[in-house]
Amino acid sequence: MPLDHRPYMQAGRPYGGGYGFSLPRPPRVTLGLILACAAVFLLGISPGLRAVLHDSLSLPSSKPAEVWRLITFQFVHAGSGHFLWNMIGLYFFAPPLERAWGGRRFLAFYLFCGVFAGVCYLLLSLFVGAPTFLVGASGGILACLMACAILYPHFLVIIFPIRWVAGFYALFFFLGVVYERDLSGAAHLGGMVAGAIWLWVLPRAHAAGAGLRGRLREGAWQRKLQQRQAEQEELDRILQKIHDQGLGSLSPKECRTLQQASRRQRDEQQKLRRL
Repeated sequence: MPLDHRPYMQAGRPYGGGYGFSLPRPPRVTLGLILACAAVFLLGISPGLRAVLHDSLSLPSSKPAEVWRLITFQFVHAGSGHFLWNMIGLYFFAPPLERAWGGRRFLAFYLFCGVFAGVCYLLLSLFVGAPTFLVGASGGILACLMACAILYPHFLVIIFPIRWVAGFYALFFFLGVVYERDLSGAAHLGGMVAGAIWLWVLPRAHAAGAGLRGRLREGAWQRKLQQRQAEQEELDRILQKIHDQGLGSLSPKECRTLQQASRRQRDEQQKLRRL
């Protein structure tokens, strides 16, 4: 858990007032995720209901077409230890991101990374072949760890810099996937990769797309200006011809061009009146 608690402090005091040790209340979306996981965990205390929850909400490798499970598996846990450690990670690594981004953007990030983790699990399961299932919020939480490592390198986890911790986990899961075909490791690594994609790849892709759209709009505007200039030059030539030779000297095409110019001028005047 991070010891560098500057994001949780205000004017030298923990949020909530008072002095001494105090755990701050997580922001709304983080708290909602914790409560949702806790509710599913408490419902699963009953052995019969636990089986129903796992059958209904987990992500089995045998049912890749049931796409809603890419969301629901993130709220189910295999046991008390699994649930406890995931909630500790969510409590410490999610709030800095939610406070920086806002609840809606953070929730999109968290669920996107969890879905990406589930997809990585399904892809590796195609090669492994053994029927298994995936549960747990680890994919989204490890994405939060990766995001905090990128955005807040001054954080400490116990006594270790957060980037060391993120690098260790990434290497550990990578080796598990490569040498042992570890399906849960694929999900964990996928969550971390998704966090890096969200922060490094998507903004650059968005900027590149915005630049391309801007160039396309600029090109379209330039073409429109050139077309208008050519139309104006043709209209000036026709008017000069009328001045020199009279209206009867116009060809049918020149008459149509003159009529179109008159119609366009009337339409523009009507638009100006409405403004």
